[in-house]
Amino acid sequence: MLGNMMLENMTALLPTFIKEKGWDSTSEDPKPPLISGFEQALILSIFSIAQIIFAPLNAIIKNKWGAKNTILFGFGILTLATFGLGGIARFENSRAFLYVALGLRFLQGQGDVLLQITGYSIVTSVFNDQVLKYMSYIEIAVGFGLGVGPVIGEILDAQFGYEITMYFFGLINLVGVLICFAMIPNELNQTASDEEVAEFQAKKSDLLTATGVQ
Repeated sequence: MLGNMMLENMTALLPTFIKEKGWDSTSEDPKPPLISGFEQALILSIFSIAQIIFAPLNAIIKNKWGAKNTILFGFGILTLATFGLGGIARFENSRAFLYVALGLRFLQGQGDVLLQITGYSIVTSVFNDQVLKYMSYIEIAVGFGLGVGPVIGEILDAQFGYEITMYFFGLINLVGVLICFAMIPNELNQTASDEEVAEFQAKKSDLLTATGVQ
């Protein structure tokens, strides 16, 4: 949900902020070098590019660190990057803003995909008897983030500006990190080797055969 809030917030707030800074060709008082429409789109899209790159690596990271640590790591990256996007509002050089924003958005995408995919895997493994129920909860949260994030962002931006808005969402992320740290059991960090998984599956198959369950 938080990742989707940030995705939609940046889509809504970034072009307006760049225009206010005078870095857009439509600004009342343009201040070259400008950030082109393509470069603005790249800042937004690199979030998804990072997700595509790191999604296949999620299983490797999760198996090495454990589910809880992976979620905390992803959430931590997402949080720091969000605070960073607020901090770069103080930049007066458009090129510096562009390059740092690209890096921070890339980190956001990386953190978000580690958080989301690991969250789905926990639901399917821990709540495997009620998967559809809890998957529905996740989809509700995602939809809520997509719908409410821009509304909250626009209200805050109108009152306090872009920088404070980013800090606000960074603070929300930080609260999420602390909640995950406190509520996710450490047992989810335990990982099994391929041999242990194979042995478990064999015992499960033997048990099902013995009890006549197919």
